[in-house]
Amino acid sequence: MRSLVMKSKLSYLKEKSLVSQRKSLMDNIANALGLIQSTIQQSLPYLLQLSLLLLFVFLMNLLTMGRLGILGIIPRKIYGIQGIVFAPFIHATFNHLFFNLIPLIILSDMLMLYGFEFYWQITWVLIMTSGVLIWLFARPGIHVGASSLITAYWGFLVTNAFYSPSNIINIAIGFICIYYFIGIFIGIFPSQDRVSWEGHLFGLISGIIVYLLAYYIPLMHKLLFEQPYWLSIPTWISRPLS
Repeated sequence: MRSLVMKSKLSYLKEKSLVSQRKSLMDNIANALGLIQSTIQQSLPYLLQLSLLLLFVFLMNLLTMGRLGILGIIPRKIYGIQGIVFAPFIHATFNHLFFNLIPLIILSDMLMLYGFEFYWQITWVLIMTSGVLIWLFARPGIHVGASSLITAYWGFLVTNAFYSPSNIINIAIGFICIYYFIGIFIGIFPSQDRVSWEGHLFGLISGIIVYLLAYYIPLMHKLLFEQPYWLSIPTWISRPLS
């Protein structure tokens, strides 16, 4: 009888522990979703400004008959090196802009969960690393568009989720990236001649490499993930207008 009572108590304690763990998990998920919702609300003005900037650059390119394309990345040409900075902001067609804008906004918002200054810092690092890889290894031609930055964001966020499975926010972000944007991975393979699959590929590689360097090398971690953010712009610019 005593044995049965002990087993009953142990079973009760285990069940109580499971209930407590489930409640804690649900609370963590609720807190994570609340933080994501709050960040979305705070970042909406900034994301609107980003959208308007890309639209303005597209219209300027349209009015100049595509002459802004010369500011794209031209691999292995000295006069094409400025495209490392400017290429992500230039789009050849409206469809090109539209289909880049949606994932760019969503992934930008996810990165802003870690702070606006950090977002600016990691954005410039990813623009530079992906741009350099495109300039060094891509096909001859002019490479423009935010696709390389989008795949860099995606690679960075998914790798972050993989290396921090205990953080519910990172896991939620990684799941959203994989579930909704798995098509990004398909874009790294050659398809159409006019599509810069190299931009997709080297963007993805740069996102993964930047995260891994910061994860394994303390100095890189300090430079990228710890304040003050040396590549960030002033706080009054990097925060959304209120």
